[in-house]
Amino acid sequence: MKASAYKENIRPAVMGIFRNKDKILIAEGIDSVKNEIFCRPLGGGLEFGEKAADALKREIMEELRLDVNVTGYLNVIENIFTWEGIPGHELVLIFEAEFTDKSVYDKTCFNIYDIKDENVKVYWKKLSDFDKGDILYPVGLKEILNRF
Repeated sequence: MKASAYKENIRPAVMGIFRNKDKILIAEGIDSVKNEIFCRPLGGGLEFGEKAADALKREIMEELRLDVNVTGYLNVIENIFTWEGIPGHELVLIFEAEFTDKSVYDKTCFNIYDIKDENVKVYWKKLSDFDKGDILYPVGLKEILNRF
């Protein structure tokens, strides 16, 4: 989608919160315009006619090649943002989820598939790190996670 077209559309999206003791699974991102490193849970866009929980399962299968169970709905965040100088607007449905293969929780390094930037790192990060200044997007997610 062209940047100019994206500015005019609201993107429906899903995000999965995978917990591992005091950590959550995140993808590290970079905004070169803001000179900022940030974290964001895995997920992606909904396709027309697709239920949100099914979209999350599909996205995780595409990105990590792993099966998941969606265990609950947490909240929705209206995310209005600028990334790489381009404005965006999305409605993000946030779900709790777990991997069906429990050995995944022992991994420190994840193979990434189907993410356009092959330099993306996916790893477990302490939730408390976001109280110390590390950036978690979308804005408001940290407060939601602290409530649950």
